[in-house]
Amino acid sequence: MNALFGLWQTDGAPVDPARVSRMTDSLNFWGTEPPALWRDNSLALGCQPGPADPPNAAQPAHHPASDLTLMASARLIHRGELAAALSIPPADLPAYSDGQLLLTAWQRWGIDCVHHLNGDWHFALWDGAARRLFLARDQHGTSSLYYHRGNDLFAFASTQKPLLALPSLPQQPNLARIAQMLNGVMGDGSQTGYGSISRLPPAHWLLLDADGLRVNRYWYPENLPKIHLRDDKAYVEAFLHHYQAAVESRLAAKGKTGLMLSGGLDSGSLAALAAPALAKRGELLHAFTSVPVGQTAADLAGGGPLNEGPLAGAIADAIGHIRLTPVGAADISPLAGIERMLWVHDEPSYPAGNSYWLAAIYAAAQAAGVTTIFTGTAGNDTVSWRGVPPDISQRLWAGGPVNLVDGVQAIRARSGLSTSAVLWAAFAKPLLRQARARMPFLSRPRQTDWDRFNPLHPRFRQRPEIVYALAAPDGVQMPASPADSGWAAWRLDLPGRWLPPTFHFEDGGAYGLDVLDPTADRRLMDFCFALPSEQYHNGAQDRWLIRRAMAGRLPERVRIIRQRARQSADTVSRLHSHQAEIDAAIQRLTRHSLAVAVLDLPRMAAVAGQIGKNPAQISHLTASVFLLRGLMTGIFLERFGP
Repeated sequence: MNALFGLWQTDGAPVDPARVSRMTDSLNFWGTEPPALWRDNSLALGCQPGPADPPNAAQPAHHPASDLTLMASARLIHRGELAAALSIPPADLPAYSDGQLLLTAWQRWGIDCVHHLNGDWHFALWDGAARRLFLARDQHGTSSLYYHRGNDLFAFASTQKPLLALPSLPQQPNLARIAQMLNGVMGDGSQTGYGSISRLPPAHWLLLDADGLRVNRYWYPENLPKIHLRDDKAYVEAFLHHYQAAVESRLAAKGKTGLMLSGGLDSGSLAALAAPALAKRGELLHAFTSVPVGQTAADLAGGGPLNEGPLAGAIADAIGHIRLTPVGAADISPLAGIERMLWVHDEPSYPAGNSYWLAAIYAAAQAAGVTTIFTGTAGNDTVSWRGVPPDISQRLWAGGPVNLVDGVQAIRARSGLSTSAVLWAAFAKPLLRQARARMPFLSRPRQTDWDRFNPLHPRFRQRPEIVYALAAPDGVQMPASPADSGWAAWRLDLPGRWLPPTFHFEDGGAYGLDVLDPTADRRLMDFCFALPSEQYHNGAQDRWLIRRAMAGRLPERVRIIRQRARQSADTVSRLHSHQAEIDAAIQRLTRHSLAVAVLDLPRMAAVAGQIGKNPAQISHLTASVFLLRGLMTGIFLERFGP
């Protein structure tokens, strides 16, 4: 997909061509096609096409009579429906690029056009007559948009690199956001690793005009009415209809289609739907699976392998029309993977321990001629949502207090729980949930679970601004007892909280790929969030919807699997093999004043030393979450001063 950028001299001065050139040059890595540029005195808009994108002749979409100009990075789905709503004859639709459709939608609906769009998109629209700039992102965020507002200018881009290329932009770290990331606090999605750069969250638009800057969320699937169909079979049929459409509409139109294939239900179901569709076109699905090259954490502890290769192989064999490539990532160390992903994203991220195998899979896909690669990042909260079993208290009291004893006995018989366990689940647990909802401070001790894997320096964590950042709410009010499955899933996927789709989009630009997630299709998400809870959890089986839908499509060992393998299962042994590299990096950080202040470097050095001496004593989480996140953060902080 395209990368966008723009610069507006809000003081009315002409745009400095040197600044535009610096922003353009920063995106040279994104593609080889020349960028599209458009200028209007005090404003410049740019678009850098990616390798899989059509020629940039349609950029920008411009309507001289209304003085509207739109730059887009878009793959719109259900174009025919959108065209019909816009009164565009079917015969004329092929002549419309996605950008031109977006501009026509703006002319019809204005800001409300975002409610009519489905697909993977973000765009910038300049209204020259009204002197206003509008930016918007798709619902789940298979895109990215960053912006900086200075005293006399406003700049935006699909990655942070064009903004960091501006000499006037203050480059200071956002230590509060870094602390949130290391402590597992999602935040609202607007902050980045730089204090002067903000992120536009998915499902949001931004408007800048004479009245100032406004950012607004426009998508509220938690408010959707529940869907009620005639029987369980109808739910599965409707689910597969939406899921199949989400997959087939994203198959590569140019080049090959790939898939990051694990051994689970999310990517497995994508393979089950994509491979047969590609077979009809005479094409193969190119699947890439991360496999360990050394001992896994379980191997080291004597617990057996955690290798997704065999399960991925079973999926490929059962479905057919899949070319499976195991990726061992033997030629890239964990530290080299971190440095590569830091270069791509310009800020540290949660999955530091996955950096090396992600970089290796992207490189393998690029070398195989893949232009579109699927990931199922949103699947856990949509297509394969585990569900929330009804509170035992609801079932226990369904017949009234007179049936209390019989109710306890009935639940014991069905669940195998002891009387004390039933009473805990029926009374104590719901009361505690309600108490926490009404008195949030009761929930704070739960954050201490992160202490074992948090590389922040203890003194740094005690700073008032850091304490405040770690306690910051996400701004969403949940029911006191959220038994509703859609609510629970949606909270996990709240716009802005979950950043991997944004990072996947940027990864694609760095490797000449479109990294797409069909499990984050808007219509599919709307459907999944609106289903009754019992479609996901029938009391005995979690992920019930996807398990039923994949009957006969996936091997039984995958369809009914409850335990997960791990794509970075051999992280500890990899770190053991690269001990000198890790030690040198930590030693280098001890000479950097900011890293010393922020990170618990003595503890990081102790963990690294233990990995060198006795790796069996180090858990996977300690290695990948504590040590590698700490190293990623430290290497990022080296950008700022000595």
